[in-house]
Amino acid sequence: MENSSPLKTLTRVALALLLMSPLIILVFNVEVWSWIPYEDLKPAFINTFLQSFLSASLALGFGFFGAMGLLAVQKNRIFTEILLVLPTFLPTLFVLLACLQIISPFPFGISGIVLVHTIIYSGVLAVMICRLFETKIGGFSELAQVEGASRLQFLRYGVIPYLYKDLLMVFGYVFAMAVSSFSIPIVVGGRGVSTLEILIYEKAIIESNLAQAVVLCLMQFFFLFVLSFVSTQKVYPASSTKNLDLLQMRFAHIPLVVISILIVGVNLFGIFKGFAEMQNLGNLYELIAHAFIGTSTVSLFVGIFIFFFLLLIAYGLPHKRFEKFLQSFVSPSTVLLGFSFMLIGSGTLSRQSDFETLLKISLAFSLLVLCGLYRLRWSSSLDNLKGQLDVAMILGARTWQTYVKIVLPQVLFEALLLAGVACFWASGEFALSQLLTGQPLTLALIASGLLGSYRFEAATLFIWMSMFVGVLSFLIFWSLSRVAHKKYLS
Repeated sequence: MENSSPLKTLTRVALALLLMSPLIILVFNVEVWSWIPYEDLKPAFINTFLQSFLSASLALGFGFFGAMGLLAVQKNRIFTEILLVLPTFLPTLFVLLACLQIISPFPFGISGIVLVHTIIYSGVLAVMICRLFETKIGGFSELAQVEGASRLQFLRYGVIPYLYKDLLMVFGYVFAMAVSSFSIPIVVGGRGVSTLEILIYEKAIIESNLAQAVVLCLMQFFFLFVLSFVSTQKVYPASSTKNLDLLQMRFAHIPLVVISILIVGVNLFGIFKGFAEMQNLGNLYELIAHAFIGTSTVSLFVGIFIFFFLLLIAYGLPHKRFEKFLQSFVSPSTVLLGFSFMLIGSGTLSRQSDFETLLKISLAFSLLVLCGLYRLRWSSSLDNLKGQLDVAMILGARTWQTYVKIVLPQVLFEALLLAGVACFWASGEFALSQLLTGQPLTLALIASGLLGSYRFEAATLFIWMSMFVGVLSFLIFWSLSRVAHKKYLS
């Protein structure tokens, strides 16, 4: 049941305009429109489609086999799942540093982009597909086993035909993430490899051709929006977890677990060399202190923005069309998101204060991850309240009453927890920040600069510092979340 309160309608419109604001700002700043030359667009389109298709296919394949291995894990299941999802939830720069140190020589270009994407997404897909197996396959897994079907027969005639829509959704998720990826191609793409994000960067930042950059962004945005609209259908459990022995493949998940351990291990080992290398870089203590404050500022402000936006979303729902919009919305290109925020305020990097820059970074990053957090957890948390809201409306409760008495007490702790997750992600952000400032205002920006000069160990030390800040920020919001949860239970 939807509520057509004017204030709720205004809230939904304001949130939609806020998410679309980067595109709106850029469109209104284009004076003369022009089309992208075919010779520029063709290689960028081919490379983007190729690396996205290969990344999604390989991640889905490794994730599928990893899920079969995860089914066989009985002890320490949660710990194993945490290891599998680590590459996805750790800062991208952290994973990139490990890959560049482990794989030597590193295959820069399309191969390198596909390799990093596969490493990042395979583990989390293993956990997602394992959940699909447990909730949707259990009903006829026992029947297939009783009938004497082999694993291959069960996969070919049972699992894949039944789950192909869900698997296509998972494929579409990784494909969309790879298409919109900027930080990975800019680091490991190498010379001569152009993707849509890189081409947008060249047009907007290097050539100052805003018109062509906006056209590219609009093409990418509408393509990803349609892809997400088609592939983001809600999946409801069809059966309870039952005997899945036929699907279990012992140790199939081990390679993905080993990759996660290597990523953490290599970067952990790099701390000691990083301290030694820092001695050769001169007196950096003042720079580190300044960057530490900058990272803390960005991390905490991202948490505040995300917390506020999530509560606004909770007030604006339930509303079917708005829910579908949030499920389908893909943030505009990272490059144009940063470029649009450059046009806000003073307009030039040299005139804006450090605090203004950090505030812009925080708000831009919040818009970048907001819908992802909604799809990750917030949507299901709000769905659980629909029955209570329907009863309250039937009994004549006012909109504000239902929000304050029913919604807020039950979702406040969840909003704080998701804000904490956003804090951690923000601590390691560097690609968006580079577009908004030419100064090393955060620890991740210093790490990125050291990575560009191949000082991997020193970069590792700084990315660990940034993650330390992220963990502290997460713990602040997590503590507030625990307090809110205890008050709700009491």
